Amino acid sequence: MGLTKSNHTIKKTTSTKKKSTRKISKRKHGAQIKSATTMDCLPNEMIAEVLARLAASSPVDLFRCKQSCKVFHEISEEKQVLQKVSLETLVYQRDWWTEEASKPFVTRCLESDNPEALLHRGMAQYFGGTGTTMVEQGLRNLEKAATQTSIEAAYVLSLIFLSSEEKECVNKGLEMMVNTMKAIGVKGIVECRKKVRDMINSMWLANKAIVESKPNISCAMREQHQVSSGWDNGYYDEDEKDNVGCQTCKCVRELDFFSSFFC
Repeated sequence: MGLTKSNHTIKKTTSTKKKSTRKISKRKHGAQIKSATTMDCLPNEMIAEVLARLAASSPVDLFRCKQSCKVFHEISEEKQVLQKVSLETLVYQRDWWTEEASKPFVTRCLESDNPEALLHRGMAQYFGGTGTTMVEQGLRNLEKAATQTSIEAAYVLSLIFLSSEEKECVNKGLEMMVNTMKAIGVKGIVECRKKVRDMINSMWLANKAIVESKPNISCAMREQHQVSSGWDNGYYDEDEKDNVGCQTCKCVRELDFFSSFFC
């Protein structure tokens, strides 16, 4: 009888230990899962900064992150993230990037002052608009894009001002173009020309004021500068190293080049 009781006690003790071990193991396992998935330990500002950088380099991966958890989805819709989205890279994502599906997203980018969204909308409104109101809205969007560090917007905006018949606007355009050239250099200007040309070629053009205008900008020594720099008769190789020293002639040359897009 004593042996039976002793065996029973041993079995009970062993069983208790097993149960206790399972509970501890389960609790530890649950804690590991929670620590691996929770985002509570990271501040929203840090997550937003990471997602903003991702939006600038790979918007497709940003959309994948949005689908991974609620926290990412909510923070991805914040202004500082949408402002950094590189819309240019999305054009090549034909599997999901369709015009109709993109409208709500592009609208949110516009409302967040995304410079690329403002640039494209401003170009479409200014050069494709048929009324004064539309053209003025386009000009405002281009100005907003330029203030958001869009080089292409600053380039186009300076050319619009340079094509004006008002001296004040011309001086403003001259200053903007010179500053843009200094900021991005020769290679940057060449790349900027190509991007703007591709945009113009893909648009329906209604406003050709730049071609029809008579710019109030000139250089008294333009002919001499053309000959001495190789920029003769207004023609030049856009990929050639810039050897025009006169700032005014540089601006006139860019205006001539830009006007050729509309011919």
